[in-house]
Amino acid sequence: MVHPRFVVTRKVKQNFEQKSHHDKAATATGVVPGGTFDHDDEETDHPFVRRRSSVLAQLKEGIFTNNPRFWETLTYIIFLMIFTWVCMNAQGGSKSYSLAQSVRNSFSSFESISSPGGWFDFMQTVFVPAVLPVSWYNNDPLTASDLRQVNMQFLLLGTVSARQVRVKPNTCNVIKGSKMSVYADICYGPYSSSNEDRTPYGPTYATDVNMQKFNYQTALELGCKVGCSTRGVLNSYSGGGYKEDIPSPRNLTAQADAIAKILQLKTDRWIDKRTRAVIVEFAMYNLATNLIAVVQLLYEEDEAGSVSAFIQVIALNIKHLYSDQGSAVDLVAEGVMLFMVVGYHFLSLWHWYKVGFSKYWKSLWTVIDWVNFVLFYVAFGLRYGALLNAKSATFPPADNEFVYYAPAANMVSMWKYVMGFNAILTWFKMFKYFGHIPFMSRLIRIMGACVEDVVAFMICTFVALNGFVFTFMLTYGNQMSSYSTWTTTLMTLYRMCLGDWDYDSIYKYNWVTGRIYFALWTILSICFLLNMFI
Repeated sequence: MVHPRFVVTRKVKQNFEQKSHHDKAATATGVVPGGTFDHDDEETDHPFVRRRSSVLAQLKEGIFTNNPRFWETLTYIIFLMIFTWVCMNAQGGSKSYSLAQSVRNSFSSFESISSPGGWFDFMQTVFVPAVLPVSWYNNDPLTASDLRQVNMQFLLLGTVSARQVRVKPNTCNVIKGSKMSVYADICYGPYSSSNEDRTPYGPTYATDVNMQKFNYQTALELGCKVGCSTRGVLNSYSGGGYKEDIPSPRNLTAQADAIAKILQLKTDRWIDKRTRAVIVEFAMYNLATNLIAVVQLLYEEDEAGSVSAFIQVIALNIKHLYSDQGSAVDLVAEGVMLFMVVGYHFLSLWHWYKVGFSKYWKSLWTVIDWVNFVLFYVAFGLRYGALLNAKSATFPPADNEFVYYAPAANMVSMWKYVMGFNAILTWFKMFKYFGHIPFMSRLIRIMGACVEDVVAFMICTFVALNGFVFTFMLTYGNQMSSYSTWTTTLMTLYRMCLGDWDYDSIYKYNWVTGRIYFALWTILSICFLLNMFI
């Protein structure tokens, strides 16, 4: 008869044997150490062990009474409070979400565009009336103070710009000498910096037949210094392009002027086969909340005929672009936080010098500290890079001036992303300063003991998961977008583990193998999830 047994790692076994030996020694002597933290994890019904102290008592003794790193802990708590203040201040509150959502709702029909003709129709019928209203809902004309207000709520900053990026001809991977190579000159490949077209195009002028209408402008010429690229759904694009300003004067003819410009671009066939992205950019400001919204409407086409229309709204407080618009408290908090990060880094380097290379890098906390420091430096680089980018942009701009706010706003967004990820490490480091408290040290010991088993289990899970990824991708990759690539298939199968699946589509596109694959993967995923209880 085979008896069931638990399979444990050597580390777990050693920890268990050491603990058992310690228990026997304490029982034999009948002496229990007097500190609150000693034997705090023992069973309460043991005759020689007093009852476990409460969490509050452990915190009190761990922080104030029996804390060998009291001042270091207190300093880190202060740093954590400042860090939390900066993070809360960076978000902008719930009003920033309301502002962004209001813009998305106003232009929601943009995301249903599927052709260049649809883009021109949207600009004429939806975009211009929303951005440049000239009358109230009862057709009463607006006064001069009410003009240039998006949806009658937000002040339009400067003018509206439409920027296009294009590709060169003969940029497809056509094999030379093949039967299709004769068509290479009329083939336009994927967008990249090397494939980007910068030559003039469009109709010629009557006064000079050698001068074409649409000319390329670099990102620097448009007012961007660093971080100028634009990320879309299908690709990333440079900060330059063929820019056309949409007229937005402060008068009652604003709508007619803007529509006339759009119709002229349509007549000149501004968008053609070489076009890979058209980016409509503008900024608006809300006086009541002191928030600025940088809006980009991205229309994309790739070499395979895929079309994407995406609305990107970056809502941020104006003080994140112009430091003189914020309070002194915000500047002091950010300055103190940067000073403390540099101080912690210096102390870490000094500790490295004292203990030596091997002993210093042996600790996992050292690795966490360095990742934490690097992320802080990257975050502050993005923060001050945004200020540098916005320095050359006037605020508020003139009505006929286009200000390139998008690069600075993107850097503020990246700053928030880095700070958000770094918040995990910054708060996790609390265990470093409170790891001697029993209920925290208990969790650290458990996590450390099970690392080897968790890694082994994750490797086995990935092997099985990867096999099903290729199965679903090859079976449904041409019919369902959620299985079109390796990464999207991986995330789709992960969502299926959580109960989110589209069985009807799986059955529709392959009713023979679809049911088999679906049943096999769901059964296997249940087995994976049940392992958390073993």
